[in-house]
Amino acid sequence: MIRWFISRNNQNTKNLLVKPLNGQVVCEIEPTAEAETNARLIAAAPDLLVLAEQYLSDVQHQIKYIEQNRDNDVTVDTYDNYQDQIDHWFAIKVDIENVIAKAKEI
Repeated sequence: MIRWFISRNNQNTKNLLVKPLNGQVVCEIEPTAEAETNARLIAAAPDLLVLAEQYLSDVQHQIKYIEQNRDNDVTVDTYDNYQDQIDHWFAIKVDIENVIAKAKEI
């Protein structure tokens, strides 16, 4: 995982810098009430993206698993239950894909 950290600007300002170790500054944040929180979120972004991609893979496997169980289960009463589960996981999949796309926008 890419590790970013937060440091104070070396100049006389109290701006926060977000950057990877031994790397270029990713962003500089002026001190506000939300600055520390925003800087922590920005610093966590690369790790959060990796986790989102891993979770997407898990969700895709879960959907396939439920579909296989649905297709192998001949009980008519359970079809709707399987489909409800698939719909639930598919909605999560779409949300994760949207988050990943937003993170990778240029």
